[in-house]
Amino acid sequence: MANLYETRENSLTPMELPTIAGKLDGIADDVKAVRNHVERATVGLAATSERMRTGGVRSSSVASLPRYHNSYYNLFVLDDNAYEQGEFYIAAQYALTKEADVDPHITKHFSDLFDNPDTFAEIKTLPSLFMSKNTSHKRTEKSKSAHYGVVDNIVNEDTRIKVFWTKLKAIQQQTLNEAAKELGISATTARNELDSPRWSIKQFDLIPALEGVGIPVEYSVEESNVVLNEGVLV
Repeated sequence: MANLYETRENSLTPMELPTIAGKLDGIADDVKAVRNHVERATVGLAATSERMRTGGVRSSSVASLPRYHNSYYNLFVLDDNAYEQGEFYIAAQYALTKEADVDPHITKHFSDLFDNPDTFAEIKTLPSLFMSKNTSHKRTEKSKSAHYGVVDNIVNEDTRIKVFWTKLKAIQQQTLNEAAKELGISATTARNELDSPRWSIKQFDLIPALEGVGIPVEYSVEESNVVLNEGVLV
């Protein structure tokens, strides 16, 4: 073997050396790319594990987002902007109840939310709108944002419901007021559903409805969950 090695070594020409060096550089780049991918995957898995441990996002919820539900969507209207931190509470009396103007057949469909794993999983496939209530009837400041996103987890705390969510796109809230009819949001001449706190489920295909009023949205989690999209958690 030593003779063969020496023969090959002695047969190298100056023209071959740059070629070999280039190939070695390419291999080094490939190794670096793999290392970066593993590091990102490790960080993503650790973050997801921590949020699962503390009652936050569960990997299955985001993984199901591209297969979004086209029959219903979640509508969350809160008292203040605290929801923007990724989690919020809503009083149980305004969660999928008559007080939240939820159609009785929808309330019945989701009535076993916390007892039936299938119903619980279904909630997390629904596209969702999140916002604080309007500052006046059917109107709010032009600078105020609502958000399109997805529910990650829901915890029943008896008198209140804790919701964990992922933000995917900011939307001017006044645009939603003006497009209430097109989005299936109930309204009278004086008020609409965005005027007071509630968790409602609307029987409406939200994503094409938003696009129809000039608000395109993505179907999948973007940069914040890039590890997921690369197949690490799916």
